[in-house]
Amino acid sequence: MFVEPRFALKVNGDTKQRFPDFVICNSVHIIAVVELKYLPRALPAFDKDMETLELLAKHRAELMVANSRFRGERRAAKEYPFSDSVLFVWAGVHRKPKVSYESIDVPMLSRGIKELGGCFLQLHAETDLGHPPKVFSRFR
Repeated sequence: MFVEPRFALKVNGDTKQRFPDFVICNSVHIIAVVELKYLPRALPAFDKDMETLELLAKHRAELMVANSRFRGERRAAKEYPFSDSVLFVWAGVHRKPKVSYESIDVPMLSRGIKELGGCFLQLHAETDLGHPPKVFSRFR
């Protein structure tokens, strides 16, 4: 697992950098990219997270992470490209909005992002004063 790894790529001549919260790998590939929000008393902001997931999904064939060392004994870095079945995840602990994100009347966070079709998972723990959190997921 990598915590806030740096991804850099050129898009239309500009270098864009993104630092997703977590990148999870098996022994060969990146299997998940996770953006996490913990705001138990507030509504979540997710636009920047979704932009990051969209950019990484769109350019996944050109990107990878490596476990290069900055201290200690130098070893060859192992590189991890994206798996063909990678999962892009937005997870949040946040206050329940007026209409729950669980409702089919509330669009998925990935709406309109074609690169996330079939590989996007959103996880929610909606908090409500005096009640236990409501935990659920939605997949697209």
